[in-house]
Amino acid sequence: QRIEEVTYWEKELNTKLEELTDETELLMGQKTRLEKALDSYDSLLCIAQQCLLNREKRVGIDLVHDEVERELLKEVEVIQGIMALLKRTIDQTEEQL
Repeated sequence: QRIEEVTYWEKELNTKLEELTDETELLMGQKTRLEKALDSYDSLLCIAQQCLLNREKRVGIDLVHDEVERELLKEVEVIQGIMALLKRTIDQTEEQL
């Protein structure tokens, strides 16, 4: 009977180990996707900020604060928020690993 118990618990431990391994692999894949998303938003942020800088270089009557500028500022704010959320999610994923 003792052998049967040991065999049973060995199977249980192996099953749990496989489940943990599978979950770890899933988390690592998720982390990779999150990092790629963060990298892609970094380039979008640079583009939006560059557009704002180009607008600030205007002189005279060309230097205006209009709807386009407000939308660019909103876009930068939204992208920064998304990037912060992605970073927090990456940190949480690393904690779980």
